[in-house]
Order: sequence, then C-alpha cells, then structure tokens
Amino acid sequence: MRQGIYDRNGEPFAYLEGDKVFDLNGQPMGVRRGQVIYDMQDEQLWSIEGDGLWAGNQNVGYLGAPLLHDD
Repeated sequence: MRQGIYDRNGEPFAYLEGDKVFDLNGQPMGVRRGQVIYDMQDEQLWSIEGDGLWAGNQNVGYLGAPLLHDD
C-alpha cells in the first residue's frame, strides 16, 4: 500500500511505502523510523504527530488516504 503524503492544501506530493518515502515520480526521498521521517542524508525532515507532519513547529502536511498505483 502506498500511503499518500499530502500538503496543507490536500495535494499529494509524496507517498510512504513500508518505511520508505518516495516523491510522486517514484524517486526515494527518505525513510520513516518511528515517528520521524529522515531524508536521504539521514537528516530529520519531519516529525509525525497523529496524522500531521511537522518541521519544527510548522505543519507541512499530513499522512492521508492511500494513493493508487499508476503502473
């Protein structure tokens, strides 16, 4: 299952598949470990609180409905 990652306007911009994060073109963006998503350089990108994604104290989006496979 590809769980959608949406911006604050409800537009998908990435997805979570297992513990890996990909952009909508299928390029790796990072990895989820616990309640934190790290980028490809192992720097913290977002923390997860409930369904919300946070960069510090700024909400950047949320984990939402699954995205359909295009392939």
